[in-house]
Amino acid sequence: MPATIMIVSFPTLAKRERFAEAFATLLFLLGALGLAASAAIYFVAPSLIRIVFGAAFSPSAAVLQTLSLALPPLFIGHLTTQSLVALDLNKRYLLVASLGAFLNVLLNSVLIPWLGAVGAAWATVATEVCVTLLCAYFLWKARPDVLSISAQIAAFQDTFSLLARKINL
Repeated sequence: MPATIMIVSFPTLAKRERFAEAFATLLFLLGALGLAASAAIYFVAPSLIRIVFGAAFSPSAAVLQTLSLALPPLFIGHLTTQSLVALDLNKRYLLVASLGAFLNVLLNSVLIPWLGAVGAAWATVATEVCVTLLCAYFLWKARPDVLSISAQIAAFQDTFSLLARKINL
């Protein structure tokens, strides 16, 4: 879902004069969708595993619940990584992706022997959080205006107003 949203939105994001507005709207949208998907999967994981795979696989619900925690940073991470590309910060994106891959291998090598599959899930969560935060840092260095609280509040108000008009509130 976040990849599709970013594919559709990338041309607008790549327009320098519309970047801040597009970023703020996408941050709100992807953040909300990521949180909703995370919460939904977290709470239905035990039932979903039981229905799809049977009671024998019930212990794997903990893995799915842990992985669901990666969804908010994953959704926002799609935005932050594509924003680096839109701002011609490709070398920074390459650095972040490389550090993320290294971190993931390192965390898996430590956490899998200790926690098993849940450890691998936690490695994924930690990697997604770190990649998203590092991308956000590079975005903040390049465009401090897009990550300001006032810009996000204004974007939320604009998005809410647009939605209200669309559904005639």
